[in-house]
Amino acid sequence: MSEEADVASTGIRAIVAGHGAFATGIISAVDQITGHGHVFRAISNRGLCLDDIQELLNQTLDETGAKVIFTDLPAGSCTMAVRRLLRGRPGVSLITGINLA
Repeated sequence: MSEEADVASTGIRAIVAGHGAFATGIISAVDQITGHGHVFRAISNRGLCLDDIQELLNQTLDETGAKVIFTDLPAGSCTMAVRRLLRGRPGVSLITGINLA
């Protein structure tokens, strides 16, 4: 399946990854404000080591065809995992330090 077909079938355009319930909270707020929370997939690093986070992100990118990953902390484990996987994922972008504003 092409990446465009993946996005069309899942509707997921971006991944939000962070500590604890950060990602689900941000997505919930975005959904309440815009009604478009359904285009994001939340990932928590809770209980995961760096390698586990990277594997989960890779699986989620493969599953969804997402091209953007948002993370909470610029030097946090989710961001470090994304930076590692970006080397083999041209066309995927990282945006870090996100907040609701």
